Order: sequence, then structure tokens, then C-alpha cells
Amino acid sequence: MNKSPLSYKECLTEMFALGRFGIKLELDTVKAILKKLGSPEEKIKTIHIAGTNGKGSIASYISSILIHSGFDTGLYTSPHLVKFNERFTINKTMISDDDVVESYLAVKTADIGERKATFFEITTAMAFYIFAKKNVEWAVIETGMGGRLDATNIINPEIAIISNISIEHTEYLGDTIEKIAAEKAGIIKPAVPVITGVSEEPALSVIRNSAKTNSAPFYRLGRDFSVTLTNLPLPDTNTQLSDLPDLSCSDSKSAPNISRFNYKGINANWENLKLTLPGLHQVDNASLALAACELLIKKQKSIRYPESNTSSDSLLQSRKITEGSIRKGLLTTSWPGRLEYILKNPTVIIDGAHNLQAAENLGHYLKTKKLNSSQSTKSHQQEKVAEPKYIMILGILDDKPYKAMLKHLLPVADSVIFTKAQINRSLEPETLKEFAKTISNAHMEIIRDVGSAVAHALKTADTSDTICIAGSLYVAGEARDKIDKDFRHPLNTS
Repeated sequence: MNKSPLSYKECLTEMFALGRFGIKLELDTVKAILKKLGSPEEKIKTIHIAGTNGKGSIASYISSILIHSGFDTGLYTSPHLVKFNERFTINKTMISDDDVVESYLAVKTADIGERKATFFEITTAMAFYIFAKKNVEWAVIETGMGGRLDATNIINPEIAIISNISIEHTEYLGDTIEKIAAEKAGIIKPAVPVITGVSEEPALSVIRNSAKTNSAPFYRLGRDFSVTLTNLPLPDTNTQLSDLPDLSCSDSKSAPNISRFNYKGINANWENLKLTLPGLHQVDNASLALAACELLIKKQKSIRYPESNTSSDSLLQSRKITEGSIRKGLLTTSWPGRLEYILKNPTVIIDGAHNLQAAENLGHYLKTKKLNSSQSTKSHQQEKVAEPKYIMILGILDDKPYKAMLKHLLPVADSVIFTKAQINRSLEPETLKEFAKTISNAHMEIIRDVGSAVAHALKTADTSDTICIAGSLYVAGEARDKIDKDFRHPLNTS
């Protein structure tokens, strides 16, 4: 076997250097590369997902269900948390370093157009190349930004999903909800079913009209399918962490508590479905995945598949979506860095919370957790002890509405450490602290390095405290890397 002209590390260095070319929203470059590679995207059945928040969770739910239905399934998401390879998984396993090198060199060789491809265009082409090479039957594809001119929008998917829409990336997508909705609705293709969780005008009208223009069947949460909670566990430090998995487990769950809900669908009704991903918003995300599965069940009678290539579990060889595979797929879905319980004693939660809606969701979750934990402590304690503290470690990028985000994140905090991810777009911690002092009386300090901030918080926290790391997926990734390396096993697990 010939030695590769570039090592894995050298490939990553070249790719990350492409950031200097910025973001280019157009499709010609990635189309040209893929054509040179033999149009690998045309060899795979795909599901395309756009939206402001929830894309990754929905993609993970669908991918997990397809895998447990016996299908070799690729999943392409961004950004990664710790290791670049996380962006590309096949049957829940990220691709190897050798796969990264091979796919990068293939794409690099094909990139001979007038304009050099951007980082995201390169990684998108790599995803389709490696998925086709590994003969996956399905690929679940998450957009990077927007939809209409996103590099992923060169596929003709079986289903298009638009999770939700709020103001984001205004310099690229437009400065109104209507403009942003129009960009995300750009993934809608003629006659391809569209599923959405968008419920508010004017975004809903934009998506509905685009579906009508494309003669695309249109399904909306709350009208065509719905969910009813039967049990959403209140976050409680005393009960939630009893079964927290060891970080050395490769298939750890994001949280041990289970949410239960009933699904009233387009054609099917499923009761007592279970999720391990925490938060009310995850039930809505799961409902969009379930609607997609309903449509796939209807389609699967007319789809013929070759023999499975990589699924090794004989139980998966039925290769058919069933109620059983749906239940198992939902229950075994994990999505690292999104409301992820990672250590206990003290409790450590990592959540990207990288935009306003995500910050609002996290703030609501933490308020509920703190209230419930406080009430539990008061009802059980025989002697007066100190209330558990909430320590926030926050770093936010400079293109985010940091003031509005802090208004949601700070109310629960007893102390805050402001930090900065190792990316040029990070806001200076001093900027965050200066504004935070105007709205919060929490103790505040600055530790510029994320890893050092995590180590300091763990050193100074009591075992009953909660540490929450949030504000950016880059901060979440650096924090998780630090914990994986230096605090691999849950602290004081007795």
C-alpha cells in the first residue's frame, strides 16, 4: 500500500487553513468537485435537515432509528466538539483518521475550479465521498448555514426537515425572519415531503408557500402530528445522576433520566415513547424525527435495498423501520455537548447554547433544575446546610447577541467564570463581564483558557454544586476535551 503524501495532522492543518477563504454561499464549486468524484451524493438516499436549533438532535434521532432498523447509515453534522472525525459517522462510529486522509486527498485533487473551495465545501464533499465509498444506504445531512446556498443543498433528498427559525447569521441570511425563512426553505425540492416544527408567522407562511410552489407535501407539528407528555422528569441533582455512565463507555447517554411521551402522528399513534436527551425541546425534536419515520415507513415498501455491507448485528438484518426499531432508536440516541451530563459530585453539564433560542432553552432548564433541587433539599434536610451553588463557565462568539443570551443564562448563576475558546471569533471575556455586572450580582471572574476555567471550577466546587459550561459549541468542545483527558472518570462517584 502506497504511503499517503499527507499525514492526518497535515490534512487537518490544510483544511483549517481554508478558514481564511471565509464563507461562500453558492453551489457551483461543490457541484464541480462532486462531479469530478463521480457524483457520490447521487448514490445515497438522503434526509436533509435545516433550521436554527435542533438540527443535530433530529438528525441523530433519525440516524439512530435507521441504524436500529438495519440500515447502514451515515450522519454528517457540524461543528465537531473534540475531534474533527465526529462530523462524519457511520452506524454511530466516527470515521477513521485514514478515512479522513483518503477523502480529503480525493476532494483536494478534484478541487480545480477557479475559486478554491471553502472549509465547509471541502468537508461536505468529503462526507458524500466517504459515505458512498462505504456503501451507506442512508445519509442524514445537516445544513451548515441557511439552506438555499448551503453546500449540502446539492442533494435530492427523500425528505426535507426544517426544525425552527429565529434570527441568526444576519450578515449571510438576511436581517428579518422572512428572509432567513426563505433561505432555509431553499432545501425544499419539487415533490419532496417537507416536515417542520415552525409554528409562528411570518416564517410559517414562507415555508408553506415554498412547499406549495414545489408541489411538496407539507407536514407541520401541531397540525398534522403532535406529542403529549406523560412524564418530563424535573431536573434534580439527587435523582438524576444516580446512574451517570462512566465517560470511558463509548455509548454513554447524555443523561440517565427518561422523558416519556405519546405521539399522535400522520398515520400512526405510538404511546409511552422514551427519550434520554433532557429538555422539553427534545420531545419536539423527536416528534419531527418520528414524522419523518412515518413517511419512510410508507416509502419503504417501494424501495429495494442491496445486501447490507457493514451492519454486523444479526438482529438488524430485517432492514425495515418498525415500531420496535423506532423505540430503540429514540432511547439510544445521544448528542454530546447538548445538555450533556458528564460528571457528578459536583454535577457538570455541558451545553453549546450557542444562540439566543438555545440560551433561552438552557436558562429555563437550569431554573427548573435549581428550583426543584432547592425544594428537595429543604424538604429532606434535618439540619441547616449550605444551598448547592450554580457555577457557570461562559464563552460566546462575537457574532452572537451576547447581551440577550446572558440575560437568560445568568439568573441561575451564583458565580460565573468568563472564558474564551481558541477561535478568532470569540468575544473577549472582559466584554462579557462588563455587561454581566449590570444585570447580575453573581461572583464573577475571568479565566481566559477554557481548560483552566474547568479545572478551577472543579477544584473549588462543593460536591453538591452544579457546574454548567455553555455559550459556544467551541467552548463546549474544549471543555469536554479537558474533562476527557484529565477527569475521565466521574468524580467522587460513591
